[in-house]
Amino acid sequence: MKYPNNKVLIKIPPQLDKIFSQQTKLQIGQNQLSIQRLADKIIVDKSIKSDVIQISRQLLMHDNLNASSKVFHQLNYRLMPDKTIRVGPVVGILIAGKESAGSPPVARRARVYKELSQKAAAKNIFLYFFYADDFDWQHRLVKGFIYKSGSGKLHWHKAAFCLPDIVYNRISYRYKEETEAVQNFMSKARQASIYLFNSRFLNKWEVHKSLFNNLQTREFVLETDCYSAATLKKYLNKYNEFFIKPTASSVGKGIIKVIANQPGTIDYFQWGKSSNWQTCHSYGELFNRLSIPAGDKYILQKGIKLASIGKRVFDIRAQVQKDGQGKWQFTGAAVRLAAVGKFVTHVPNGGSKRDYHLTINEVFGSGPITEGLDKQLKNICRHVPQALEESLGINLAVLSIDIGIDRNGHMWIIEVNSKPASFDETAIHKRHLELLTDYFLFKTNFVIQ
Repeated sequence: MKYPNNKVLIKIPPQLDKIFSQQTKLQIGQNQLSIQRLADKIIVDKSIKSDVIQISRQLLMHDNLNASSKVFHQLNYRLMPDKTIRVGPVVGILIAGKESAGSPPVARRARVYKELSQKAAAKNIFLYFFYADDFDWQHRLVKGFIYKSGSGKLHWHKAAFCLPDIVYNRISYRYKEETEAVQNFMSKARQASIYLFNSRFLNKWEVHKSLFNNLQTREFVLETDCYSAATLKKYLNKYNEFFIKPTASSVGKGIIKVIANQPGTIDYFQWGKSSNWQTCHSYGELFNRLSIPAGDKYILQKGIKLASIGKRVFDIRAQVQKDGQGKWQFTGAAVRLAAVGKFVTHVPNGGSKRDYHLTINEVFGSGPITEGLDKQLKNICRHVPQALEESLGINLAVLSIDIGIDRNGHMWIIEVNSKPASFDETAIHKRHLELLTDYFLFKTNFVIQ
């Protein structure tokens, strides 16, 4: 093996010198190259640790192999039985936000992606962000963005990258995920055996059925039915308070709260449509005003008297995710407090954040009720992800669970989200990044060092 001083594409530690020359192929992500073709572009570097290889940006960016590069990325490697040396992992993050396709991430999303990029680099993971229509299957490359540090500012570099080992779907909006470009990408990725996880948003009705049919989670499930004239009448006769929710929505969008405390008076509030409560006087009047089609597009759900601080109700937002062994772990939990007079706790809708343990102790004290709540939270976070994976048959690795607490200290699952927003709580966010990057390594069969 020759070790020239120019046009270097690969730097290896001394321990790999003889072993490397015995291999026939180099695999980076889904792409393979002949080691013989690269032989005059490899050098031994004594400063490199024995468990990593440094790969030039040319190889990772599908660029000109005859060019020299001053920028190298340090990656993990594995020696395979077929004389292939695997380098990586290469992780693609599928995105689609409010910004135009092909534009770099912006605002809060850019900050979160920067932090993920930095954590991945610290574990020798090459990570980039891409839009579905920037995947070029014919030429086996992806146009996307990597984060580059420089003068303390966000800097995104756009280039063409090799196909990834694994894809994490972080599309933030349902309507974006339903586009033809995204659906075509999903289909082709499966055909190409690219592991894809959190591949879609969850539907409230399918979540309800999955959790109700599981004996470990049923006790935490609120009575829920698909919307129809008959079920609306049933809930009006049975409950003083209930909700009507679109099955394909999140962060409180489209929720209708119905209160029927007095005979002949029905009050309702449509979140996002009106700033005032509306009143009608019969089931028929309510049904006609709502004008909601029967079927599984909307559900009816029993209301509960949520625990509160003063006049502000609150719920719990917990997160669970898989770790470096592929096992579900509790990431953390925090309180989301609704604004005064509101029933939606999401921060974008006027809610605010609070510490979980401080809030529970303040409301319920430090006695048996609090101990029971901690136990319930543990059971929910242990059994919900397993129940959903088994029932729905999709790959999941990160979930958030919205949990209500009634005034008797019983927890109820309000919603499960496969596209959770990033926690602002520092400790939870750090643990999330740690577990997520460990999972990247596990799922791509790279040993965590």
